[in-house]
Amino acid sequence: MFDLLTVGIGAAALLVVIWELVLIARNRPMDDPTVWALALIELAVITLSVTSFVLLAQTDRDVSAGIFITYLIATPLVLPAGVLWAAAERTRAGTAVVLVATIAMPALMLRIHTVWAGG
Repeated sequence: MFDLLTVGIGAAALLVVIWELVLIARNRPMDDPTVWALALIELAVITLSVTSFVLLAQTDRDVSAGIFITYLIATPLVLPAGVLWAAAERTRAGTAVVLVATIAMPALMLRIHTVWAGG
């Protein structure tokens, strides 16, 4: 489940990135479908964090717990920060901020997966 969830979050984020690029090219602010898509991704990220905390408590794997916990706490904060910034900046620049936050999600998923794998 851990692999499926991290890959799913990364793939969903990349799809939203494509849509955000379209919005930026059209000089449009972030729209409601984008917010709903980001909300679903955020729900999946929260699910991943909670599940990961439980798995970390039950595992005997060699995991760098401090780094892993830091990622699990920080990752759910990335998208809301970008959306709040974009809500305050209702221009193409606000959409670009959300784009950066959304691009960060696949990278964070890869990093969480790598730390969990012991890398």
